[in-house]
Amino acid sequence: MAAATRSSRLTFALPLALALCFSAGASRADFQIDATLPEDVFEAVKDNRFFDTGRLQRFSEDGVRLIGAFDGGADEEAFVWSEAEGVVLLGDFFGGRDDATPTDISPDGATIIGRSWSAGRTDDAFIWDDTNGFQLLDSVPPGYIKAIPMALSDDGSTVVGYLIRSSGPPEAFRWTAADGWQPLGNFAGTSATYATAVSSDGSIVVGYGSRSPDREAFRWTEAEGMVALGDLPWANFWSQALHVSDSGDVFGYGRTRDDCEGLCSSHVARRAVRWPAGGGIEDLGTYSLYFPYAEPTSAADDGSVVIGETRDGNHFLWRRGPGMEHFEPLFSAESGTDAAEWELHPLQIVEDDDDLAILGVGKRLDEAPVVWRLRLETPPACSDGLDNDDDGLLDFPEDPGCRDADWPLEDPACQDGEDNDGDGGVDWDGGGTGTPDAQCTTPWRNLERARRCGLGAEVALLVLVWAGFDTARRRKLARR
Repeated sequence: MAAATRSSRLTFALPLALALCFSAGASRADFQIDATLPEDVFEAVKDNRFFDTGRLQRFSEDGVRLIGAFDGGADEEAFVWSEAEGVVLLGDFFGGRDDATPTDISPDGATIIGRSWSAGRTDDAFIWDDTNGFQLLDSVPPGYIKAIPMALSDDGSTVVGYLIRSSGPPEAFRWTAADGWQPLGNFAGTSATYATAVSSDGSIVVGYGSRSPDREAFRWTEAEGMVALGDLPWANFWSQALHVSDSGDVFGYGRTRDDCEGLCSSHVARRAVRWPAGGGIEDLGTYSLYFPYAEPTSAADDGSVVIGETRDGNHFLWRRGPGMEHFEPLFSAESGTDAAEWELHPLQIVEDDDDLAILGVGKRLDEAPVVWRLRLETPPACSDGLDNDDDGLLDFPEDPGCRDADWPLEDPACQDGEDNDGDGGVDWDGGGTGTPDAQCTTPWRNLERARRCGLGAEVALLVLVWAGFDTARRRKLARR
């Protein structure tokens, strides 16, 4: 009887050991609470939009510092908050109104920009840091009376926004510590331009220009100047750029006519869009047929992830590859709570080690407000929206190197165009011109030679499992 029992255990352990040889991991996301947030800071930050730009990026990259403004009626009081320092008021211009609003913070949290009332005039641009405190960014150039800064490059050296004339339309600007003010002009058909975001290195500026009947997004570079980005079909000039990736992909929103695929009355919907660096426009879609509104509030520097708001009071998450999804179910699954119990405000995308994370503020039921973080692991190569092996084929099921959407390689050994084992055979198909490798029974196999699974760690595990069972059996017999 004992021998039969040992045999059955061995039969169970063998598939377990072999499974270790063939298993593939799946991506996941992690949720954590970073800090408890004071109630007044939560109320000041959660819904505050700056100048209809949708710029909700108010955390430093590590999530330690958070900027906002307390509402004092006609005036606002700028602050920066961290768990270690509490609330630090930034101040305002001497002789002006007690009014200031921050608009962006550098990734390291060291530099903050914004607008404030200065003596004898209206808004002027300020810059604040730990060493120098609250200062005028720079005196505006001749012909202008004030500047509204909107975004800051990662190193803090470039600021973009718009300049105001004493008479005449506003004009987008780029300011650098080295060269000072650079008015960016406008593009055909526009009467005013507004810069809303800048790439991390300060070389690309995006925003929108006023034109009949409303506005159109633009991208600016030193080489090409200001280029109109276009809009969705039917929109008739209505689009706005809010974010730009390091590669030049621009994210924003536009208007389009929507009829819920024929299931509702036709109406105007605001949709999240992407303007690829190479040209064109892409409607990022919607997760709900009946709530076709999607407005981005933050995008990753590499353009792979976008978070935003929808008209039904919820949020969307767009990822290159997987596409658009409803954010609240993901939040529920990862936090272990019901998102419906939260007053939930995702604010921005940040880097988190080798992956990305969504930072936000929220309040659950009667609990204290918190800063929360939801980590998004980098998707596997076969569902990341990229042609990783440059073969002109994208992800699963288009790329034959992909077994499924969770497969980690688009160019495994049997689909990489090389004779990896030196036997004269190349890949599953001969690499297009040669002789197929007999060991490549599938294009997604990552080994061109015969598999020798189970001769190393797997067998060692099997022996340990068997030894454990055998030792227990011997002890049991000894006690009889």
